[in-house]
Amino acid sequence: MASPSILCILSDDILARIRSKLSSELDRKTWRLVCRDFLRVDSACRTSLRVLRTEFLPGLLQKCRNMESLDLSVCPRINDAMVAILLGRGSVCWTRGLRRLVLSRATGLKSAGLELLTRSCPSLEAVDMSYCCGFGDREASALSCAVGLRELKLDKCLGVTDVGLATIAVGCNKLQRLSLKWCMELTDLGIDLLVKKCSDLKFLDISYLQVSVSLVSLLLYLYFVVLSTWFYLFYVKIDVYANFQVTSESLRSIASLQKLEGLAMSGCSLVGDLGLHFLGNGCPSLLVIDVSRCDGVSSSGLISLIRGHSDLQQLNAGYSFPELSKMFFRQLKDMKDLNSIKVDGARVSDFSFQIISANCKCLVEIGLSKCMGVTDLGIMQLVSGCLNLKIVNLTCCCFITDAAISAVADSCRNLLCLKLESCNLITEKSLDQLGSCCLLLEELDLTDCSGVNDRGLEYLSRCSELTCLKLGLCANISDKGLFYIASNCKKLRELDLYRCNSIGNDELAALSSGCKKLEKLNLSYCSEVTDTGMEYISQLKDLSDLELRGLVKITSTGLTAVAAGCMRLAELDLKHCQKIKDSGFWALAYYSRNLRQVVVPAEALMPTMLVQEHKDKTITHTKSSTQALIPIVVPAEALMPTMLVQEHKDKTITHTKSSTQALIPIVVPTKALMPTMLVQEHKNKTITHTRIGLDTTIGFPKHPMFPHSLYPYLTTSLLAPPEIFNPSSDTNCSVSESFDANNRIKPDTTIGFPKHPMFPHSLYPYLTTSPLTPPDKPEQLYCIKYGVMHGDGEPDSPAGCKTGAPQQCDSGRV
Repeated sequence: MASPSILCILSDDILARIRSKLSSELDRKTWRLVCRDFLRVDSACRTSLRVLRTEFLPGLLQKCRNMESLDLSVCPRINDAMVAILLGRGSVCWTRGLRRLVLSRATGLKSAGLELLTRSCPSLEAVDMSYCCGFGDREASALSCAVGLRELKLDKCLGVTDVGLATIAVGCNKLQRLSLKWCMELTDLGIDLLVKKCSDLKFLDISYLQVSVSLVSLLLYLYFVVLSTWFYLFYVKIDVYANFQVTSESLRSIASLQKLEGLAMSGCSLVGDLGLHFLGNGCPSLLVIDVSRCDGVSSSGLISLIRGHSDLQQLNAGYSFPELSKMFFRQLKDMKDLNSIKVDGARVSDFSFQIISANCKCLVEIGLSKCMGVTDLGIMQLVSGCLNLKIVNLTCCCFITDAAISAVADSCRNLLCLKLESCNLITEKSLDQLGSCCLLLEELDLTDCSGVNDRGLEYLSRCSELTCLKLGLCANISDKGLFYIASNCKKLRELDLYRCNSIGNDELAALSSGCKKLEKLNLSYCSEVTDTGMEYISQLKDLSDLELRGLVKITSTGLTAVAAGCMRLAELDLKHCQKIKDSGFWALAYYSRNLRQVVVPAEALMPTMLVQEHKDKTITHTKSSTQALIPIVVPAEALMPTMLVQEHKDKTITHTKSSTQALIPIVVPTKALMPTMLVQEHKNKTITHTRIGLDTTIGFPKHPMFPHSLYPYLTTSLLAPPEIFNPSSDTNCSVSESFDANNRIKPDTTIGFPKHPMFPHSLYPYLTTSPLTPPDKPEQLYCIKYGVMHGDGEPDSPAGCKTGAPQQCDSGRV
């Protein structure tokens, strides 16, 4: 008789304590896959959930009843219908303790679903709606139902106006953190009303806001200030704008916030010195200020700001001033608590560093990117007094040498991040000092540092805590140098080898065995990498971001290996990978279920895409300026069960659907496949393709997955159709009028696509619509009129119609 398992004596409390000792999410995932008891305990203890696919969401939420944080940012197809399903099952225990909800990029969620969700979560304190470009005033009104909201992010919600902001300010008056970055329709009056209603604000981000004041905003302001109560406001937007700008006046309002600790106003180009003067005399609790890229301010305005806030801890003034005056740096004498300062893009001097070194003893971070006047002497003076520096950005400070880096390494033993991009005068001596003194270093950027070589990487490999290393454009490194990094830097998560032409397959072999935690890898234009290297990369199970641009030696075999091995792959760049064929892309579509972005060869893209219509919904696609395919996600009910495939320059573009029935474009370069392909759906997940012969008419059978009555016939032909399909033309076919009273195509209608300059190929398919299942006998198929192609690409005159048995395809099937 078998002895009982030791798991039988472990209670749920003991298992929960064991689980709490697992700090890594990967370890927890492995733990819960051991047995059902572990999975049950994990679900009961889980307080946060990040869902990739909406079809798993209902089951997960039923098991995880102690949810405090729910992240839906990576499944943007969440919509009102899904919310209704989640909240309509009779068991909504998961909503009771939910405190944080991330809906970033959830463009399908509208006001009805958002209101239902916020009303069902009484404990909701934080919501992230960033990059929901369709988020407007109605959605803002729905969000205002979350009366206990403390934190809200509305970055790039382009539809929100002062009206929407007003509803949030009145309904969520307990807000403490609010981000409105890139909300271009907001004006100063909306900000003024926000300040009056939300006096507890501690952090506010108004970066890149529009500064014009509309007449409707003025009326709205009077409405709220005078009546002081909120009823649903019906308004007419009048496109009349005042000719005055009151941005500095809005900063006067912000200055009245007694509890405000952080203010970000990056890119507010019309903010002037007067606005900074208001802030200097107000906001008594201000600790963090960001005025980067504010072109309208000067050193005098910044001086008035810091003069009133000597206890300021973080100051970002990057790319706002061509030159900072000596008076500004003298004001730093009183800022004893300053731990971060960024003056990127400004002209500085050795005197500047002397002042900072003597007074800012608590400095932890300094940003000097693209600053003119940075010298070895200045850096030496800086680090002589600022011994606690952990983050130093010297990007494009092209005059510093090994002397400066040696001083940094010797003085700042707790250095965590060092950026030295385009510092071409540093050599292996600097890396030797870093490897000897800065053993806690986590991030190092050596992009375009021509003095870096294999010996330097050997010295650097002593920094075993490295998690991010950028070596792009370092032409003097090879497999030998990278072998040291792979052997000793086991915690590496990001590696950039852009245009390191000497890197080959041997280095990737070392990486696959030594850097198992690698998540981001850039091998663009490493021309020596082949399919063998792709086999090694496939062993990196945590890889989520991979750039393979310009790897002309990799083929579909290598891509298939990567797709099958790197199951977490989310972003992939394959531009200029010209040898990848159909099988590689099919493997990518099958294995990479978490894929969110793919950059494909431009040659694989169609210049013109078909647009199909079902139930008055249109599916279309567009291309970016770089000719990369941009998918447009449409409602599932708008998807045709079968999509046409067209061919251009031997490249075939086809489409598939995920199990959630959302459109996923897949670009497939091919020469082997027929120009026209039949796409069918199998078990709602697997897409199969059948190669069909020329001049063959195919009927799609009736299927329960086809909810509508449109069952098209697809006819392949290399023959150009007639310019106009006229029912009264001289033909043996008998057809009816093509359109009904609503100008929609009738059933049993054969349509020929006319010749078009955007279609350079000779393939013009016929599409025959029919609500009927196809006939059993081939001779009953609909007639097709065609002409014969000659070498000049022009067809002969129509020669009547022809019916016949379907031809066989290459595989022996129709």
